[in-house]
Order: sequence, then structure tokens, then C-alpha cells
Amino acid sequence: MAAGMVRRALRRGRNVVPHAYTVDRDARQRLKGQQAKVLWLTGLPGAGKSTIANALERRLHAMGLHTYVLDGDNVRSGLNKDLGFTLGDRAENVRRVAELTRILLDAGLRAPGPEGPVRPGEGRHAAEHDRARPGLRAAGASRHGGRRLRFAR
Repeated sequence: MAAGMVRRALRRGRNVVPHAYTVDRDARQRLKGQQAKVLWLTGLPGAGKSTIANALERRLHAMGLHTYVLDGDNVRSGLNKDLGFTLGDRAENVRRVAELTRILLDAGLRAPGPEGPVRPGEGRHAAEHDRARPGLRAAGASRHGGRRLRFAR
């Protein structure tokens, strides 16, 4: 058995200033010849999110688009391996993934993901991120060039 006491909160840097680089999202999108997009798949475990994301990425890749899938389990085994499944940890998981997704969006990529379950309490956090990150949005279907994408099994 062990015990401890927190004497002070985590210190946050007060002199952190984001740098604005000359090569921005617009320049990256022009270079890639595509507009950066994010599709956030949500649903219960085992609902087929990874299968759908994989099929979508294969299709977009075949169309010559630069993509990346952030799979929920893959992110939890790396970047978020220190998080559990408490309400606070799930909120932090969403916050980190949203920030990573913003970085991929800034890189000019199309990201069919991230994936994650929707459970009571998480919807509130997703709505907060939608308001805080205008480039990120959830969607139920994807279109490319006016054509509806269909997935083969």
C-alpha cells in the first residue's frame, strides 16, 4: 500500500508562442492538389469503424489522394497509452486526438478517422471540440467530386 499528496498543479509554460510558418495549410493543399478534410467515425466497439475507415482509405488512395487513418486502438496503444477509460481520461483522449487531427489537417491530408465510441458524456466533449476547432467536423457520409463513395467488402 502506498500514499502520496499532490503539492502543486502541473506547471504550464507561460512563454509558449505558436510560430506562424510561411508554408501553411493552403500551400500544402495546393502542392497535393487536394483539400484537407477529416471524417470522424463514431460508434460502439465492434460496429465496423475500422473496417469502414480502411475501405475508405483504400478508395481515396486509389484515387490518388494523400490520406491517413487514426485508428482508436492504435492511438490508445501509443500516444494515449497512459489513459484509461474514466470520463476524464476519455475526454483527454478526445482532446489529444482532436489536436493530432488538427495537425494532420494542417498538413493538407484527408483523414478518414479518428475513430471512437460515442457514450454518455463524450458527445458534450465532441461538441466543444467542434466549436473550438472549426476545421474539424463529424460526418456520416463522404463525397468526393460529387460521386458518392461505395465500399466493397
